[in-house]
Amino acid sequence: MGAFDNAGILSIKTLSSQVHASMSKTPSCIAITGATSFIGQHLIRYLSSLQEIEMRLLIHSRQPYYSERDSGLTLIQGDLLKPETLSGFLAPDCLVIHLAYLNGVSDGGNLEAAANLAEACIEAHVKKLVHCSTAVVAGKTSDNPVTEETTCEPGNLYEFTKYRMELLFAQKAKDHFDLAILRPTAVFGPGGKNLLKLSDDLTSSNRILNYLKSCLFDHRCMNLVSVTHVVKALVFLAAVEAKQNSGIFIVSDDEQPLNNYRDIEKCLMQAFGVPDYRLPRVPFPQFLLPVLLKLAGRSNTRPFRTYCADKLRKAGLQYTDSFETDLTSFADWYKKRGKDSVTGKL
Repeated sequence: MGAFDNAGILSIKTLSSQVHASMSKTPSCIAITGATSFIGQHLIRYLSSLQEIEMRLLIHSRQPYYSERDSGLTLIQGDLLKPETLSGFLAPDCLVIHLAYLNGVSDGGNLEAAANLAEACIEAHVKKLVHCSTAVVAGKTSDNPVTEETTCEPGNLYEFTKYRMELLFAQKAKDHFDLAILRPTAVFGPGGKNLLKLSDDLTSSNRILNYLKSCLFDHRCMNLVSVTHVVKALVFLAAVEAKQNSGIFIVSDDEQPLNNYRDIEKCLMQAFGVPDYRLPRVPFPQFLLPVLLKLAGRSNTRPFRTYCADKLRKAGLQYTDSFETDLTSFADWYKKRGKDSVTGKL
């Protein structure tokens, strides 16, 4: 498919063996919202490799990302804010993967969209809804690590809206369809926005500012998770025969030793051909960063907070690709975007 010709997009071979082993039955029809999103493109890339699967993509217009000429794709023009347009989107016993979040729409608009989708799922008698939420719904909690049992304390409108969407789906699903909620941490990978600013900074000439940021952030947790792992988790939870794969699940790579600012910075600098700082790094006092985060109005002011993904692993999901490999894939994609490495000295 033309939308996936860019280098670095999800490797099908990497995913197939693990996901097929985890799924007791692959559904014949999968309805997907947010198909043109970052995660959506990677997800459809994988699902397109499976045989005998019909994918119904809810789109607002005939967009160039996908074509009905692509095998297994059915494009349904519709709008989550217009429930009358959703009637042809869903089918009895189909699986629904909900990735859409309406940017530029009020919190009430996103809740309305979620309610419309849930009602459409009930009317169509779908089998399961897999809703992609976010781990930051934990908000201001003091728990560390954050788990699925953590009491959420949303600290801003986005977190509050995403949390209310979870509650809405949970209420609507009762006695009607199975529900799995996936909470990813900061998703990165080819085509994604996370790590773009850091990469831009490292390949710019402002070495002094980069040095100061490195001293400030030092080994703070980055809470990154590879998009390949998110896609694996979505498809794993879509195993419609596996009743245990219902509920809330966190997907993160926080257990990886490299998942901190300084080590990721070093990996990217090496990938971009940028030499390390000549001056020895002098980490700032640890109390300073939380103060700055609070002054900046951040919900999470705990720079060493981690998110635990043990529940998902105990359910049976396993990964074979390494965090460092996925980081290298992102760096390779970034370099192919035409960014030039700068090797100034400090």
